[in-house]
Amino acid sequence: MNFLPRVQRSQTYIDEFNEIIYSLIREKRANPPDDDTSADLLDRLIAASDKEEDGLTDCELRVNLLTFQK
Repeated sequence: MNFLPRVQRSQTYIDEFNEIIYSLIREKRANPPDDDTSADLLDRLIAASDKEEDGLTDCELRVNLLTFQK
């Protein structure tokens, strides 16, 4: 049995998912909410700081979103 087509298809789905997530992150970074009441989870994660007071990277945001998604 050749698993390569399934692996390629899975990678395509992962790539599409990542593009959606990273696109959403870029959009949210470019257009932060006007006030705290309209902020969603991603807005709040973007505003959060890590221990070194640098904002979370796009990759860190993606991982956090996946964690909260479950």
